[in-house]
Amino acid sequence: MRRKASLSTWVFALGVAVWVVSGVIWWLSAAPLGHDEAQYAMAFQHLLSGEPPRWVYLSKGMHAVAGPGVLLGGGELALRVAPLLCGLGFLLAAAHLAWRVFGATTAAWTVVVLASAKPVVRRSVELLSDFPSTAALLAGTTVVVMEVVQPSRPTGPSWRLLWAAPLFAAAFYLRYGSCVPISLVGSAALVAGWPAVRQRPAPVAAAAGLLALLLLPHFWDSLATLGSPLAVLLESQRVPQAEVSGLRTYLTSDPVAFYGRAVAPLLVLGALLPGWLALRRWRRSARAPGSGPAPSEESRQARRALVLWAIALADIVVLGLTALGQLRYILPGVVLLTILGVELVRVAVAATPLPARRFVVGGLALALAVLLVTSVTSVARHGQARRRGMQSVLLTIEAIRRDAAGRRCHFIAGHYTQIEWYTGCNGHHFSPAQAHARGEPIYYVREDAPGWQPSDADMAQPHVVVLQHARDNLQVIRLLPASGSGAGAPARSPLTPGATPALAPGALPPP
Repeated sequence: MRRKASLSTWVFALGVAVWVVSGVIWWLSAAPLGHDEAQYAMAFQHLLSGEPPRWVYLSKGMHAVAGPGVLLGGGELALRVAPLLCGLGFLLAAAHLAWRVFGATTAAWTVVVLASAKPVVRRSVELLSDFPSTAALLAGTTVVVMEVVQPSRPTGPSWRLLWAAPLFAAAFYLRYGSCVPISLVGSAALVAGWPAVRQRPAPVAAAAGLLALLLLPHFWDSLATLGSPLAVLLESQRVPQAEVSGLRTYLTSDPVAFYGRAVAPLLVLGALLPGWLALRRWRRSARAPGSGPAPSEESRQARRALVLWAIALADIVVLGLTALGQLRYILPGVVLLTILGVELVRVAVAATPLPARRFVVGGLALALAVLLVTSVTSVARHGQARRRGMQSVLLTIEAIRRDAAGRRCHFIAGHYTQIEWYTGCNGHHFSPAQAHARGEPIYYVREDAPGWQPSDADMAQPHVVVLQHARDNLQVIRLLPASGSGAGAPARSPLTPGATPALAPGALPPP
């Protein structure tokens, strides 16, 4: 027993170490901010300046994550310190849930599997709401499952259940979409743990009341701002809009690229959990008819596993039908199915005869070790890949900053959050006539990319070409006042068509 605990400890430590190393490498790459990252940073900046919220659907709890980075200067490294720590919290929350429900072995190998999943690790350091909210959600789910669903004590749920309320409230304020898995956790726990709830309802009622009290400020603010307590939630559900069903994306994407080499097969195993439990029960009854039910701890564990399975599948299906198909949106469901898959592998390995078991464990350990190495190397290259993918945006940012030369400016473009954050120009509502009267330049950006693009009529206005580049047919123009002289003959900027301004890694600080 001591040997197993020691092995689990080493496996757990290895997984955490690889996760931290991968995260630090990605953090040090100082890759440019993505759309959502820039949006969260700008939202906190607007809060500091006293401006009204531009995006009412953004979770206000993200101010706590973005705020320290903005106050420390707003560079990529500063903005991603808090997400780096939240990503580690996410990993530990997943391990804690696996440990409480299934034990140390499942928890340790879950950590290694998640650390080997490149699609998960790469997102964990970005300034996004998904990992902080999922960390709080998993912690709250652990409390609810252990206290309500087949609690170990015969008297029913204890007052420790109250901890679930602030954890779920934190998950909600960090990401409003967490209301879906929170509702699923509560519903599944009430159905599966109704005998325990009926036996001792006071802690359950108190936890529900405390959660409602903690969420009251959100609904009051939504009512005061938009006229309905649910208006902000409905608005956040519409953004982003999905052209293709998210569920279709989850089912038809390349599973290795979308979920990770180790996570993908474990998701399938986790989804098959009810069939495995039914088979185990049938085999037990066939071997010893009339032997009675399974041991109490095993029965409690199976019941908790079924509840986690139901929550995971419902989370993936509901969000898959209502939101864009991105892995980070269904992170709670993916983590739960991964834990269940790891547990099934553990049980299967434990049932293997000892001589063969050593070869099986060694083979699995070797495969995961290879995946851990490839995950770290992939993350090391991800920063440069992000820059290549954002080349048009970076060219636009550099061209506008060079042309504006510190003047207050305005622009219209598809990648508006990143351009506004890095240039300091205004990409929101403005009056062209008033801007020109104040001598403030206006830029239009057009490229072959998804999203809004200026029309031909917009681009045909009197202008100066600030940048023209072969990449994505990128064109950046500065509008000239209608009465400006020489408007009929657009001039070109010193930037040669097709030239790439020199951009040092991470050399795009905010204004």
